[in-house]
Amino acid sequence: MDTADQIPIDPLEITTEFLTRSAQRASVYICCARSDESAAKQFCDEFESRGTPCWLSARDLTQKSAWPQCVVEAIDNCTFFVLLLTQQGQNSTEIIPEVSEAVARGRTILVMQSFEHLLNPRLEQLLIESHLVTVNEHLSASDIDATWSKIVEIEAAQTQAEVSTAAQSNKPRARGSTKSFLLQLDCLKGKIRGKTSYQLAPGDKLVFGRSDEADIFVDDARASRRHAGLLLVRDPKYGLELQLIDLMSRNGTWVRYRREGDADISKFLEHAQTRVDDGAIIRIGSTDIRLTALPIPADVARADI
Repeated sequence: MDTADQIPIDPLEITTEFLTRSAQRASVYICCARSDESAAKQFCDEFESRGTPCWLSARDLTQKSAWPQCVVEAIDNCTFFVLLLTQQGQNSTEIIPEVSEAVARGRTILVMQSFEHLLNPRLEQLLIESHLVTVNEHLSASDIDATWSKIVEIEAAQTQAEVSTAAQSNKPRARGSTKSFLLQLDCLKGKIRGKTSYQLAPGDKLVFGRSDEADIFVDDARASRRHAGLLLVRDPKYGLELQLIDLMSRNGTWVRYRREGDADISKFLEHAQTRVDDGAIIRIGSTDIRLTALPIPADVARADI
C-alpha cells in the first residue's frame, strides 16, 4: 500500500500564478526608475480613470509574484510600453531589462522624456524606434493628455496600415500557409461530452460549459454554464492565433503551458483572455483538457469532422 509520501502529486495542483490579475487586464505597461514611481502612479491613475488599465511594478508586483517571470508576462500581455524617463532616472540600471524585453517582444514603445538629450548609450540604442512624447520634469495633466493622444494616433495609423495592406494585396496565399486549425481535445481529468476534434477557421469559436448549448459539455459542478471559449483570430503581425477566453465564469479558468526553454507556467484567467498554443492544458473547475492544435495549410480542403 502506498504511504502518504509515495502518493504521486498532480503537477497541475502545484501552480504558480506568475501573471497578476492586473496584468491580465492591462493594455499599457508603465516602466520607470524607482525615483519616478510617484509620477508613474499618477499616470496610471489618470489612464485608468479613462478606462485604460495599466501595469506598474511598484504597484502591481506582489510578494507572491515571481520576478522576472511576472514582469515578462506583463510586458508580453500589454499592447503599449510607456517609459517615463527623467534626467535623474535615465542612468538607472533598473529600466534596461524591462525595455530590452519590450523591444524583443515587439511592443509599441512610447517614451515620456522630460529632458533634451539622452546620455545613456545603451538605452538610446534600445529606443531608436520608439515614439517620443516631450513632457515637463513634473508630470502634468497636459503631459498625460499628450501621451493619450499619441497612443490614439498610433492605433489609428496601425489600423489604417492594416486596412491598406489588405486592400492593395491581390497576391494569392502561398502554398502551405495556414488557413485554419485542427483541434483535438483530450480530457485528462473529469468528464466532457462532445466531439474530440474540431476544425476552426478565423472567427470560429468553441464554448466550454455546463449548458446543453455549449459546444463542449463539461460535467463539473464548478463549471459555469458558459465557462470559457476557444477563438481563432487573425493577428496582423503574428498570423492565426488561438485565444482562450474566460466567459465571465464563476470560478475563473486556468491554462497551463510550457514555452521552449521555460518551466511550466500556469495562468489564471478571470474575465480575460490569453493566447494558447499546442499542448496547453485548460482547467475548468476540476476538469483538465489537453489541447492539440494542428495548423492546416491553405491548399488543403476543409474536412467534415
